[in-house]
Amino acid sequence: MVKPILSIITVVYNDSNGLCKTINSIINQSIIIKIEYIIIDGGSSDNTINIIKKYSNYVDYWISESDEGIYHAMNKGVQVSTGESLLFLNAGDYFVGDVINELNFKYPALIPVKYKSRFGTLTRFKKRNYKFSPPYCHQGIVFENKKLFYDLKYSIMADYDYYLQHNYTTLKMIKADGYVLYDNNGISTSQYLLKYREVSQIIKKNFPLFNYYIYRVRSSFKHYIKTILNALNL
Repeated sequence: MVKPILSIITVVYNDSNGLCKTINSIINQSIIIKIEYIIIDGGSSDNTINIIKKYSNYVDYWISESDEGIYHAMNKGVQVSTGESLLFLNAGDYFVGDVINELNFKYPALIPVKYKSRFGTLTRFKKRNYKFSPPYCHQGIVFENKKLFYDLKYSIMADYDYYLQHNYTTLKMIKADGYVLYDNNGISTSQYLLKYREVSQIIKKNFPLFNYYIYRVRSSFKHYIKTILNALNL
């Protein structure tokens, strides 16, 4: 049996509509490389299981059972994956255009990502300095499959710690005729104070205190701006 080049892992819980978008975007890719598609469901009670069964011919592995949260579910996906590389594309995130094909695919690497800002505009996600913040949208990172797992002590920012476990410094962007549309409505968006606290802990653990203090100043300023925007209902 030929080993898959890429394992795409989708985590879902009670989001049948989002899952349907994600699956269709994957099966409509001009994929020539061998991929493995894994769906980890947290025990959904809506129409999610029916959607998985509907597209079962495209799914290599799926399971539906309760879990301890999104990172625990993602760890389940890593555990069963057999691909040389990993991409985490959760329910509601999906490919727009042709993103994955034999000519452009490489790993580790970045995939173009766009998201809808709070003002409704489609915005391209930009790379950032990994020493001061999460470097990129997690849904746009193709990881080597080193069988590393997410640290469950982090509730919403274990993906930053996961990136640092791989010791990546710079990753090049895949040339693609499309992008990943990131569902910008997750818990890390709504609970930004917890996000700031966990990122601070991760920076303090991995980098000099200078980086930690710089991030604290930046995050305090962002919190101040968010507070003003929320007060103005913007």
